[in-house]
Amino acid sequence: MDSHVSASYVWEISNENPPEMTVTVVEESPSLRESLMRLINETPGMVCLCALSSGQAALEKLPQRRPDVVVMDAEMAGMSALDCLVRLKPRLGGVPILIWSVSDDQEQILRCLRAGAAGYLLKSSAPAQLLAAIREAHESGAAMSSQAIRRIVQHFQSEGSVARERRYLSERETDVIELLARGYIYKEIADQLHISAETVRTHVKNICGKLQAKSRVEAVAKHRLACAFA
Repeated sequence: MDSHVSASYVWEISNENPPEMTVTVVEESPSLRESLMRLINETPGMVCLCALSSGQAALEKLPQRRPDVVVMDAEMAGMSALDCLVRLKPRLGGVPILIWSVSDDQEQILRCLRAGAAGYLLKSSAPAQLLAAIREAHESGAAMSSQAIRRIVQHFQSEGSVARERRYLSERETDVIELLARGYIYKEIADQLHISAETVRTHVKNICGKLQAKSRVEAVAKHRLACAFA
């Protein structure tokens, strides 16, 4: 077996009884990797599909063993998480990648989100918060720790342009971003607004453009800030 892959878990999914959600862990620390695998596998409905120790291993393994969610260590040696993220996103399509970090550095959070991360979590988060974020990413494609959201809000507050940008949203775009901020997934938004999920995606794309956001997570953070200071 590849030395970058944990020998304990390379899970073979049964077609007869597939899990609700598969998760891949990319974590350099053996102890954290084992702990996270155990947490995921002991959670009903979740299975750790495989656990990898480096960005290079992720590039080699994940396109063939595509999970529902990826949790990636931000502090890996060798290939950085940011480089891995940029190279991996096109190969995984819409699979959400959550960055898992010891740092709440504002610039690092923004770089990861702009590179396509679905969310940013601190390793100090409680296990229940981590599991909730994995589920949220699976259901809605995005998840953030409260600490990371505060950092993003501080950044956008310093920009001073959020409220002005928000004024350019149409009434329907405002409806969509408000439902996103409440944690609704695309299908639920479509049902609420009596439109198609594809139309929701188009609205989100337009919202991101108007708010100068690189992702829906960033757009939701800007929306929350604009509401707070409206």
